[in-house]
Amino acid sequence: MSAISSPKQRAYSLWERWSAVPEDATPTIRRFYSFSVLGLPTTWFIHLFYIFLFAAWGVWPLAIANIFSVFLWSLILLLRRKRNLALAMPLGIFEILAHATLVIVFLGWGFGGQYLAIAFFVAIVLISFYPPRVTVTLSVFIALLFIDALNETERQVLDTLQQWDDLF
Repeated sequence: MSAISSPKQRAYSLWERWSAVPEDATPTIRRFYSFSVLGLPTTWFIHLFYIFLFAAWGVWPLAIANIFSVFLWSLILLLRRKRNLALAMPLGIFEILAHATLVIVFLGWGFGGQYLAIAFFVAIVLISFYPPRVTVTLSVFIALLFIDALNETERQVLDTLQQWDDLF
């Protein structure tokens, strides 16, 4: 075998290193690693896309905030690679909550309220050191908030459609 590896071998080696789970990982840490293999890079690309989306919409505070989000998700990717999950998980949850809050402030409840519920739910599931009673109770409460947010969003969409119908 040659000393120079092929691009396919290098890509496979990178994938193996990225997707590897430490042997001594607890079930909670294994869940985070499983989630983060595809979830974190996808989230990074989504926030990169948001920069251009919010700029196209003319919502400059959110476009600028997403520049910081991309930097933060880059840091989270690096922390995951360095296996510093104790810092990566809270930073990710903080970013989701801050981003959803900013979106609600600048675009309204229908554009981000449901993400607050999703972020809380993910936090509860990933950080499973709560007793089962607390986890189930919080999950049900957050699910109800999520359903309420979806109902509010649906009402806003129906109101918008009615306004369009009234115009024509």
